[in-house]
Amino acid sequence: MIVAGPDDDAIAARVQKELTALGFETLRVGALDGCARSAVVRVAQEESAIAAACSDGDQVGVWVADGGSLRLKDVVVVREDGVSERETTAVRAAEVTRATIATYEAEEEARESSSPPPAPPPFVPMGWEDFDPPAPKPADSAPRATRRAPAFLASAGLSALMGVDARVAAFSGQAELGVFRNLTATARLEYPLDSSEPGFGNTLAVAPAFAGGGIGIPLASTDARFIPRLGAGVGVAWIRAIRPARRPAFDGLGPSAETSDSAASFAAHASVGLSMRVYKALRLTADGIFGSTTSRLVARDRGMHVAYWGTPFGALALRLEVMFP
Repeated sequence: MIVAGPDDDAIAARVQKELTALGFETLRVGALDGCARSAVVRVAQEESAIAAACSDGDQVGVWVADGGSLRLKDVVVVREDGVSERETTAVRAAEVTRATIATYEAEEEARESSSPPPAPPPFVPMGWEDFDPPAPKPADSAPRATRRAPAFLASAGLSALMGVDARVAAFSGQAELGVFRNLTATARLEYPLDSSEPGFGNTLAVAPAFAGGGIGIPLASTDARFIPRLGAGVGVAWIRAIRPARRPAFDGLGPSAETSDSAASFAAHASVGLSMRVYKALRLTADGIFGSTTSRLVARDRGMHVAYWGTPFGALALRLEVMFP
């Protein structure tokens, strides 16, 4: 075993003397960085020692091999100043070292006798590792969360734009831009392709339309075959009342011409839809919107009501879509 301490340390010298008298083979070494564990372990490895007593002048640390590791088993402290007290401390440290080594050897013998292995490996004091537990390996990076909102998509198709008194076929177009992982900003247009003639003996035709923006919430990842979607937003709804030209007739004022007028109102809407992958980035989308204007839009002919529209209104659309995830 090794005994460490400054060259002028009386405690280290006395500990070595006492251990030698007890029958231990000792090796005296100098101060070891204030008895730091790394320094004690390094010298123990170099000298193939199974125990160490290290003094820093005020206390003695007792280190003993334990299960293949070098462990600090006890610390004997100088309680008072004086030569006699330091000699007493050295004697106590030597006795603690002897008792600790004896306990270690008894435990090793008991372990070997209780469950002798078929080929027990010999105890090798050399090659001790640093006794701090090894740092755990960094865990693999967590899998990247699945993105639901596409980077961009655009779709176009046909829709049925419906209200209380007017229903028309319309062009339906929508674009979406992913702003968060699960949220998109949307823009939508429902533009009439024909007009509705409510009847009632009037000559007016009515063509409603809607344009707006909002947010979209996809409910599945961008690589899913089917993607349900929810949405909501605000916009503008309007109707255009058209009086077609009559056959040319001379009444002193010349032939009549087609005339029209429009009315608009702010509107809010909600939407629900389902997108199905057809081929790679090409998808087919079916959706519907339901909304209401802030004020009812009214078409009149010579003061007589022809059509109401906007409270409420809706649309059913089928579009081809290109999505860039």
